[in-house]
Amino acid sequence: MDQEVATLGVFSQLEIKPTDKFTFLAGARYDNVNIEGVYDFDVDSYEDDKNLSVFVPRVTAMYDISDNLKARELLILKVIERIKHLMKICILKP
Repeated sequence: MDQEVATLGVFSQLEIKPTDKFTFLAGARYDNVNIEGVYDFDVDSYEDDKNLSVFVPRVTAMYDISDNLKARELLILKVIERIKHLMKICILKP
């Protein structure tokens, strides 16, 4: 087996603190993995090339309840669920 793997990852984040108690965070991560290889086994031999990518957004809001207690809400999931809901409504319309 002869295999080469190349990876690339990029992350960006923006934090906004409008008050002492509230913090909003928006960010994203992109990963790309490229796998090229020659696979030589006793019963079979083949070449393969895979390119895998993933984009992960993140939007959160955090509230400082006290010095030792914080509440965080992952907002992106709500946005995704709302989009799915709207898509279902559009599909079901005659």
